[in-house]
Amino acid sequence: MVGPAVALMVSATGPAQAANLSESFDNVAGLTGWQLVNLSSPTGSTTWFQGNSGVFAAQTGAANAYIGANFNATTGNNTISDWLIAPSQTTLSDNDTVTFWTRTATGAAGPDRLEVRMSTNGSCSPGTTTTGVGDFTTLLTTVNPTLVQGVYPQVWTQFTATLTGLPGNATGCLAFRYFVTNGGPAGPNSDYLGIDTVSFTDLPDTTAPTVAIGSGPSGKTSNARPTFGFSANEAVTFTCRVTAQGATPQAFSACSGPGGTHSPAVGLADGSYTLEVRGTDPASNAANASRTFSVTAAACTAAKATLADAQKALGKVGDKLKKAKSKLKKAKESGTDADIAKAKAKVKKAKAKVKKTAAALAPAQAAVGVSCV
Repeated sequence: MVGPAVALMVSATGPAQAANLSESFDNVAGLTGWQLVNLSSPTGSTTWFQGNSGVFAAQTGAANAYIGANFNATTGNNTISDWLIAPSQTTLSDNDTVTFWTRTATGAAGPDRLEVRMSTNGSCSPGTTTTGVGDFTTLLTTVNPTLVQGVYPQVWTQFTATLTGLPGNATGCLAFRYFVTNGGPAGPNSDYLGIDTVSFTDLPDTTAPTVAIGSGPSGKTSNARPTFGFSANEAVTFTCRVTAQGATPQAFSACSGPGGTHSPAVGLADGSYTLEVRGTDPASNAANASRTFSVTAAACTAAKATLADAQKALGKVGDKLKKAKSKLKKAKESGTDADIAKAKAKVKKAKAKVKKTAAALAPAQAAVGVSCV
């Protein structure tokens, strides 16, 4: 195994830098924004250090212009988990790439392994345990994943990892993890590896967001100012417009809110309308979602008034029928045959009016059922 290098601890956490990162590790002690976190158990005498030109020279530049790690990251026969975390990026997106060069020592005594991971929650923490990964749950690529002797390249070799599965721009970090089980000075695995010329290429975001309308009427509504709810799969600015059927659409304008919601500023007249919602991401990619609906507010009000009139009229003829029946009862008790005949005629007439009035109630109730939704 290659001998120990001077232990060098660096943990600089400056403000998030713009994308398009490029680092050649000319001065590991002067790295800005990078985090070197050794979570090996137990921690050994080294973490990441300035390259040792006596083991091998850098891929480019001065002979020691690379960053290295070795078996002394832990002690005895234990697990190495040594993290090299790049500065935070604010525009991680699909198809961005990270490229790097790496190699191990010629004739390395034990196999090495290097993981490239990504965190997209912004905190960029590798956690606190040796086997855990903290926020870095996305594995982009692994060099020698099964720790096979002789597989890790012994000459400088370039690797490229492509970012996928990101909803537009995301804030987070990329990290290199020297992760070797049964490593250390007494372990059968681990030796010495170097990393050089790391480059993160942030491609322009050309992916439109996905916008969806999740709530609000999709058919009839008796609400002249219905509320719609909508969302997108990334941070966007929403604009809205409501267009009557057959009318020329107006320009999009700010949605009423709060949040991802919109209600017309004034009550809509009865008719068919289309709500359109546009979501625009920070890269100016935009996508629309739409929903057609019909307003029946005026028809509902009219139908309710008609039903109320029909119910009132039915009540009146119902009262008249009660009175006619009461007079018929009295006529039967003390009236003449002529009085009884006359009272029966009035009852018959009142029943006919009740039947006729009741017949008008059903369509009025149906109209309310159709319009008031």
